[in-house]
Amino acid sequence: MIGSLHTLDHLSLHLFILVCEEGAIARASERAFIAPSAVSKRISDIEARFATPLLKRSKRGVEPTPAGLGLLRHARSLTRAMERLDSELSEYAEGARGHKNLSLRWRNATMRSNFTDAADENRVITGYTLAF
Repeated sequence: MIGSLHTLDHLSLHLFILVCEEGAIARASERAFIAPSAVSKRISDIEARFATPLLKRSKRGVEPTPAGLGLLRHARSLTRAMERLDSELSEYAEGARGHKNLSLRWRNATMRSNFTDAADENRVITGYTLAF
């Protein structure tokens, strides 16, 4: 059964991308600051997971097989999606996204009524100045 032996993680996909870009495990490992044997093991684990070779190895380096090209395309797409996810969730942590709670004091009932009616209808509210 595919996938039963090894999980596929973000670091392994990142290393696979680097190996394909560099054309050599040694250069990819330098770029990632990881031992070449660890990079090679990660690639071997991915190959074992899918039971197919992903790289053609030679004395001159490596190049992706047709299956490797498919993985490379998906790995790049997943990496971009993870970067977007990280960016979006960071905005929540920084307070740039999400709901803000305001405590307001109203000068009169008309102001309060106009504000809550607009908020209930999800309309943009203009003409009010908030002082802090």
